[in-house]
Amino acid sequence: MILLRMVLSFLKIQAAKIYYRRELDCLLINSLVAKQREECPEEAYDSVRGVFFEGSELYPTSGFREKDHIQISIINPNCIKAFFKLRKEDKKYKLV
Repeated sequence: MILLRMVLSFLKIQAAKIYYRRELDCLLINSLVAKQREECPEEAYDSVRGVFFEGSELYPTSGFREKDHIQISIINPNCIKAFFKLRKEDKKYKLV
């Protein structure tokens, strides 16, 4: 609980400084995962998904806010089976 209080205190201090880089979300997830790994290493998480609700409502009763987002953290790199490499744009075609 002390670690969680420290993270939440840090979040309050830093909230005005960082908006879209989501460094605070990453810090929160990594801190909680590290704490769980310390307490029960045999049940360590491989991946975590967190939902963050931020900002004003888009419109009344919508349930969506301006900056809602989902943060995904892959802790165990063996969970990643493949990835793709972004290719350069082809100037012959319009950008989409």
